[in-house]
Amino acid sequence: MDFANYANSVHHTIKFTLDYSTTHINFLDTMVYKNPSNVLCVRLYTKPTDTHAYLRFDSAHPPHCKVNGPYSQALRIKRNNTNISDQELDLSRLKGHYQNRGYPENIIGRNLDKATKKDRQDCLAPTLSDKSKGKNNIFLITTYNPCNPPIQNAVRHNWHVLESSVSAKAFKEAPILGHRKNKTLKDTLVTAKTCFPPTNPGIFYGRTMHVTVGECREVVNINIK
Repeated sequence: MDFANYANSVHHTIKFTLDYSTTHINFLDTMVYKNPSNVLCVRLYTKPTDTHAYLRFDSAHPPHCKVNGPYSQALRIKRNNTNISDQELDLSRLKGHYQNRGYPENIIGRNLDKATKKDRQDCLAPTLSDKSKGKNNIFLITTYNPCNPPIQNAVRHNWHVLESSVSAKAFKEAPILGHRKNKTLKDTLVTAKTCFPPTNPGIFYGRTMHVTVGECREVVNINIK
């Protein structure tokens, strides 16, 4: 306590908090606590300021990004809880968070059930990746749009036809489809560009901001000497 009080008195704009307990301690996203039998247990810990602002289901993202979200979060709960009671409580809270983000009940339930059926020891085991896998893969990158047709399904379904052509013989496997982010409303209204080298020696034009609203366009130069 004396050290915390001294640290908070050094500067009026820098303040520290001190959390201590004789029964539990927080580390990253885990809480280690002592149960009534004096046995150390672990459970999931989230900060009080965590808003659980998961990806909304109606957002313009690929479906697998939204479907896999509840599953990955449920795996995290499975991994960070030693007691079944803590796990069930955290899963119930997770279900409510995803319901608030507009996720259908069947998607939440299916992914939570899939995660709970996994063995906790398998979740804790490190994943060994094959470094040689994927070295010869070709990636097909497109700008994502919810109105786009299922390109990946079309390529896989017709790959036996494509690989028979002379130009496709260089590909040992079908290309892997990837997505780049489309422009958001913010990207359309405001863009930032760095000007280098500076046009005037001694003055660095760090950022040029173009703001477009309707038919109006304004250019703002931020000069850093």
